[in-house]
Amino acid sequence: MRVLILMLLGSCSLSADYTGTFYKCGEGDSCPDGYVCKEQVCIPTEPPPPACSSSVAGGDAHACAIRGDGTVWCWGRNDFGQLGDGAIADSSLPVQVAGLTDVEEVRGGPLFTCARTTGGLVSCWGRNTMGQLGDGTKTDSRTPVQVQNLTGVTAIAVGGEFACAIATGGAVSCWGENNAGQLGDGTMTNRSSPAPIAGFAATAIAAQNDTTCAVGTDGALSCWGANNEGQLGIGSLVSQPRPMATGLTNIGGVTVGGGFTCAFDAGGSVFCSGSNQFGNLGIGTTNVYNQPTTNSMTFVQAQLPAKIIELMGAEDHACARDDKARLWCWGANPDGRLGDGTNLQRNRPTLSQFTNVAAAGIGDGATCAVDEVGAIRCAGDNARGQLGDGRATTKGSPQRVLAITDATTVGVGGSHSCAIVGGGAVKCWGANSEGQLGDGTFLDSATPVAVIGLSSVKKVRAGTDHTCALTTAGAVWCWGDNGDNDLSSGSSNSSTPRPVDLGGAVVSDLVVGSETSCALIADTVKCWGRNFTGIQDSGQTGVTAVATASNHTCVIAGATNAVSCVGHNGNGQLGNGNMLDQTMFVSTGLTNATEIQARYNMTCARTGATVSCWGAGAEGRLGTGNTQDKDTPQPVAIDSVAQIAMGWDQECVRKTDGAVWCWGPGYQGNLGDPTYQSHAAPYQVPNLSVTDLSSGGSHVCAVKADHTVVCWGADYDGQLGDGVHQSLGLTGVAMTCDAP
Repeated sequence: MRVLILMLLGSCSLSADYTGTFYKCGEGDSCPDGYVCKEQVCIPTEPPPPACSSSVAGGDAHACAIRGDGTVWCWGRNDFGQLGDGAIADSSLPVQVAGLTDVEEVRGGPLFTCARTTGGLVSCWGRNTMGQLGDGTKTDSRTPVQVQNLTGVTAIAVGGEFACAIATGGAVSCWGENNAGQLGDGTMTNRSSPAPIAGFAATAIAAQNDTTCAVGTDGALSCWGANNEGQLGIGSLVSQPRPMATGLTNIGGVTVGGGFTCAFDAGGSVFCSGSNQFGNLGIGTTNVYNQPTTNSMTFVQAQLPAKIIELMGAEDHACARDDKARLWCWGANPDGRLGDGTNLQRNRPTLSQFTNVAAAGIGDGATCAVDEVGAIRCAGDNARGQLGDGRATTKGSPQRVLAITDATTVGVGGSHSCAIVGGGAVKCWGANSEGQLGDGTFLDSATPVAVIGLSSVKKVRAGTDHTCALTTAGAVWCWGDNGDNDLSSGSSNSSTPRPVDLGGAVVSDLVVGSETSCALIADTVKCWGRNFTGIQDSGQTGVTAVATASNHTCVIAGATNAVSCVGHNGNGQLGNGNMLDQTMFVSTGLTNATEIQARYNMTCARTGATVSCWGAGAEGRLGTGNTQDKDTPQPVAIDSVAQIAMGWDQECVRKTDGAVWCWGPGYQGNLGDPTYQSHAAPYQVPNLSVTDLSSGGSHVCAVKADHTVVCWGADYDGQLGDGVHQSLGLTGVAMTCDAP
């Protein structure tokens, strides 16, 4: 996939040309031209070119940079207009904020952004439910609106749903949400326009969530707002609606993170207070479950072996720039956000791979830095395109799987996908740490790879980290994770298929749950995996269909095709009118069922062309239009259903006309909604007609009439098969700028 954008602006031309496809390294670590093999993945060798940028700021899944011409460019999540380009569509490439020039400072919040001009005016854009845009309203804006009654501003800070500014002489004003006193005006009243903090003057200010800190004109640090983790550093956990002295003096700068605060003094030493859940204090310890907390209600010195001149904090991590243009980071690191090339959590500052750092900005899951020539690099989560490289790792619209043109059916697991192709061979793609792709390796692949030794397959089904296939001869083969006896034999994981010993019986149907699999043999069911020490008979007869999840199983059986279930029932997933666990199958009261599926703590069944669901209803997963758990089958408002495809996060159906409808949480793009909205009632995936459908962890795949495969949703491990996946290395923002 090639992305090309060309823009002209004044005397500075901006162009970006980035091939956003990562490849698995070939034999001898070979890669295509322009790529180099690193950690068994081919990554671009070209460094990012100069981008005319002077600074960068991160928000919640979006980021913004100021160009040398004073314009602002943003990328990433945009469902509330936080990119400021007048749209609400995410952009994994930089887009220009409308109407802003001569900007000197930009700050990103969770769902809004603010900028300060050299003339001392402030404009904000995005979400405005608490008046955080400061324009006197609570109306969202997709383009910048000017903050009221504010001039001569020298610095700004953006928190959860509020913002603050320092004006001429050090006067501080704040606006937006004030539930914890974070506006500092002595009240807990929300303000949709700036409210001054009387009697307080500052030279620097920082904010996060519901907490604010500022360096006074005397060099002393004061903080106010939420203090539930001791982040104010005042020796207590009591929130404060007015600035409170922390005892730190001679302070050069401050940052506020998610429940913690850090500041550096004139000598470059760093001191932190508050939560240490992820090692956020940088003191070499981390909170451990069931052990005494290492949080601190007063400031303690972080273990930084360098002189610090700038600090930045986010929800779960922090970074510091030293006087040698290096960036040190610490805290949570599940997606490589610390920029050290790993996903290891750090409880003391670690030196990142960023070099020649002139400025930096961090968001909730990512870190970005500008180097001495104005090029921008980022590291961390790229779910909504916040790394700015054109390759977001979630997709809200169907993406074609590469190099598959002869698929007949698909099976989707936790973070991998498979398809039957050609004469019954199987190809898989996505996560492969447990060998679930079946290609003889344990390497993830963002493009399809052939499963070794399988042919004449008629059904492929996937669990969390394992996969099973049913051949036309009625034999079952499984591969991948064997931690819960998922493969039914052997003591280790397998990266190639193993036969399941079913005593020579001919299997008519195969169902794979999260860590459990079941085979339908004649009219009985045999299962293996989680909660089964070996292959076990369900004890049910007259069975025509079976569904299995993590801790419950349901069958369709008997002359009336009645649905009954057994197992855990904490959310009503057994459908028998209560939430008591059952060791014997109990009736749901549903009859004439033709299809049944189960995932985790939910179950859905099809009766003719209608669907009913029961169990956990959080985030609209039952499709009933609300979020309540239901302990009896509830009709879903959709008709003409031909196939159910239940996932971990989303439920989907294929209608008789080939249309796909989905419901549940949509924040991974997993409902096929390009706006990433959640839907508690069925939502139609636009412009899509399919012949087969399967739903997994947070992604969905389907076969089209032309035998190609499309997928949508999470793409961190390459499970969409479009050649893209999450990288732990530094990524260049796809923005260049020629000299004026």
